[in-house]
Amino acid sequence: MMAARTFHWSHQGLAWVVVTHALMNAGLFAVAFHAFFVRQLARPWEVAKVLGAGRGRRVRHVLLPGVFSLVAKNFVLIFAVCLVSFSIPFVLGGMQALSLEVHIFRLMRSEGAWGLALFYSLLQSVAVFLVSALLFFFEESASLRRPSADKEMPPRRLARWWMVLGFLPLLCLIFFWGKDLVWDGLSGFYGRTPLGVGADTVGAAAFNSVLLFLLVFLLQVLMCAVVTWNDFSAVFENFFQGYVAPSVAVLGFSFGVLPGDSEILLLVKTAFCFTLMTFPLLFKWQVVEKWKEISGQTAVARSLGASKSAVFWNVVWPQVKGESLQMAQLAAVWSLGDFAVSSFFLPGGRTLALLVIDLLNKYRMEWASLLAFVVFLLGLVGFYGSQKALKYVRD
Repeated sequence: MMAARTFHWSHQGLAWVVVTHALMNAGLFAVAFHAFFVRQLARPWEVAKVLGAGRGRRVRHVLLPGVFSLVAKNFVLIFAVCLVSFSIPFVLGGMQALSLEVHIFRLMRSEGAWGLALFYSLLQSVAVFLVSALLFFFEESASLRRPSADKEMPPRRLARWWMVLGFLPLLCLIFFWGKDLVWDGLSGFYGRTPLGVGADTVGAAAFNSVLLFLLVFLLQVLMCAVVTWNDFSAVFENFFQGYVAPSVAVLGFSFGVLPGDSEILLLVKTAFCFTLMTFPLLFKWQVVEKWKEISGQTAVARSLGASKSAVFWNVVWPQVKGESLQMAQLAAVWSLGDFAVSSFFLPGGRTLALLVIDLLNKYRMEWASLLAFVVFLLGLVGFYGSQKALKYVRD
């Protein structure tokens, strides 16, 4: 919005929806690609380099053949994420229903047409499964295989110019954002224009946001432990390949009719609903490959008479713990800026993200921008703080 405001463009429309989804999903895909490269391609890449292969030859014969399958699979995931996306089309679409998810929301909220909304939600799921089935058939017919790696290579620091290139889109957006914040601050806008809500409201919203962060983190770890408690099978892999998330509107309204209207229960509902929304995607990107790699070890342990609990606590969990905690951390940071799921359960202004939306609806763009910057800083602090904590846990 700040970039569009600078050039006097409309910030609503299909183009902005596409650009925003591209920026958001590029970061998530980068996490998946980094984990895949370290686990599968780092050793062949280093071997080819030692044998004298240039960068171009390594890209053609090591990187591209190995990464093609990853790109194809994650295309399905990103397609599904965009298909069930609610918040971005809802905010940037204006009065038009630019996505099926927004149309489902309006059917349920405005018309009460639950039957038609559920039918469209079923169509969403069928579309994702069909694309996944086509991808699976294509991979089988083309006999795509990833390079095997008998041992993980330790991750190396990326080249400085790669890091700059990765941060460039975010830095450009922060520039427009920061420019307006600095200008409004220097012009004395924040001093002469009241926020419109009390400091106690902002404090309560910040407390609820942090509490939601912790609840989502714990629920993500718990769900990861529940899933990996079972032995790995192709059924799990195929399920997470074709399933990403349920309809936000259907899930939100369904949880909304459950009993319990206290503040803590509403936060628990929000955290549980948000976990169900994000867990399949993050589990697929972070944990499934590692869980698959150790399936041989679990089979050996079970054949030697080890109980399921012994296999989980001594073989599975120590090896998937790092990926599980990383996944939970990403989801928890993601939840700080969520307003799509939380708006179904919490009244306006109960979290910092909802307070930002309330200010936008009241056309208080300057204050909304400042408060959104606070959410951004809180996310950075939460991310790097939990990274330091996870380092000690892994060690």
